[in-house]
Amino acid sequence: EGYELSVTADHKIRTPNGWVETQNLSEGDEVQIQNRKGGFGAGGSLEEGRVLGWLIGDGFINNEVECAVLSFFDEDRQIAQQMADAVNKTVRPSVNNREYEITTVEVPRPDRDKPSETRVQSKRLYELVEDDGLLDEKHQVPGRVIRGSEEMARGYLQALFSADGGVQGTAANGSSVRLASVSKDLLKDVQRLLLNFGIYSTLYTDRKPEGTKMLPDGQGGRKEYDVQAFHDLVVSKDDLVRFRDEIGFLIDYKSEQLDELLDSYTKGPYSRAFTATVDEIRNRGVEPVYDLTEPNTHSLVGNGIVIHNCGEQILPVGGVCLLGNFNLTQLMKEDRSGFDYDLLETLVPRAVRFL
Repeated sequence: EGYELSVTADHKIRTPNGWVETQNLSEGDEVQIQNRKGGFGAGGSLEEGRVLGWLIGDGFINNEVECAVLSFFDEDRQIAQQMADAVNKTVRPSVNNREYEITTVEVPRPDRDKPSETRVQSKRLYELVEDDGLLDEKHQVPGRVIRGSEEMARGYLQALFSADGGVQGTAANGSSVRLASVSKDLLKDVQRLLLNFGIYSTLYTDRKPEGTKMLPDGQGGRKEYDVQAFHDLVVSKDDLVRFRDEIGFLIDYKSEQLDELLDSYTKGPYSRAFTATVDEIRNRGVEPVYDLTEPNTHSLVGNGIVIHNCGEQILPVGGVCLLGNFNLTQLMKEDRSGFDYDLLETLVPRAVRFL
């Protein structure tokens, strides 16, 4: 289904049959996935999330002039001004107290009578995404979104799915909301972000293989281009309802398509089990290991997968990593003539019972 995790061999993972050490899992076994809404950070806004999501989906970064550009084509142009307003709220103020508002720009096309592209471009937005490392790799969920507020994460997903996603199928033959990308890493980040809203999704890799394809050349003709492999992230079943209620689209016709699809169901959509199937377990060698304590459930979510606590107790200096122990200095005989083995024999069964 696309979920993956690096753990030590004896780390326990939650399955429908209880906790199982990773090394004892086999291909075909099921593991449990986060099945409810999670927690979010505090930074960032809905507008900032939308700006970053559209930049990843239908934008580009021009390093020569140090400018970030949001592009809007055809029906998507309806939200261009809204996104320009969002950019103004997101970037730093202009210098020298000058009021410099970022606006939309119409781009003429030689093969069309009317402009088919509207752009929102900004040098100050370039500065913002440079801090996120997007200049080196644009296809990612920026760290500020992963650590950010619920509204920021929602805005990012709204814009990304509005730019690069869509509604497919019917209630009769299977319906879904799909997000396509050449980047598996981006889709895996989005998958985890969706899961934190309680929305399950499945990753299908190499849905369209790499090769060559005839595409518009921007001059009114067509030209053969090299194309990368495409991958799909798919939301289906009753997660479609959660997607509509929690995320939704910014583009009217896509929102209407999803509403009409869900209204067409006479039965369903059916619910799913929040589990994933083990495809492969492989040794990654030696890597750093980090332990943490979750005191309430002794469990946590790692990349969407429910895993066991890895540290039971925060230890003081000189402390021991045991849930029960004896201070052997207290078992010396009162006259200091030796060790009281009789008392030890009495205490050990009681301690084991209490533990």
